[in-house]
Amino acid sequence: PEKLARQIAFLDAHKDIGAVQSGARFVDNEMRTLDVLRCQEDSDALWASLQFQNLPSFPSSVVIRKTSLERIGGFDTTLVILEDWEMAIRMARLCGLASIGDPLVLYRVHTGNRSKVIDIHVAPGFQVLDRLYALPDLPSNIVQGRGRIYGSFFRMLAGGYFRARKPIPFLRWTIRALVEDPAQIGYMAAFPLRWLRRWRSR
Repeated sequence: PEKLARQIAFLDAHKDIGAVQSGARFVDNEMRTLDVLRCQEDSDALWASLQFQNLPSFPSSVVIRKTSLERIGGFDTTLVILEDWEMAIRMARLCGLASIGDPLVLYRVHTGNRSKVIDIHVAPGFQVLDRLYALPDLPSNIVQGRGRIYGSFFRMLAGGYFRARKPIPFLRWTIRALVEDPAQIGYMAAFPLRWLRRWRSR
């Protein structure tokens, strides 16, 4: 109930920030809590967004100034999916995206969530990242972290295929993630353990 009041108060207090999101409470069809994901309030928004981090329910929770939205533009409707991710990246880069850690929205998880259809993420993901890296004025940490950022995208794909129990594409994207960013190996090795924990918690 206090979502909009808290976000508007935040924007009033931070004139240099164009948009603010929040954490989310994931629920089922009966509104029973499945998980609570908080935002890190002091994160580097652009870096975190490119790493698929700190965006627990971005399009549901974000509040953006009208002037900021008019300046950066709306959703990219040429994308089949990931248009919310591309928007978060653009907000973080062009108008400033901040976060309130507390879960101020409910996000309903159901079998029709498009995010579970992994194949449709591949081409749009490359489109978003390739277009970003064609820009001449990226921050130095983003330029230098290109391998880590592409590796995170490949890791996201691998994780989706793992959860979908598709071993061949899982292995293919795992290898690509490790080639781009060998530091991903710890995360990849923990996939089976995370899956087992989720299965046991049901």
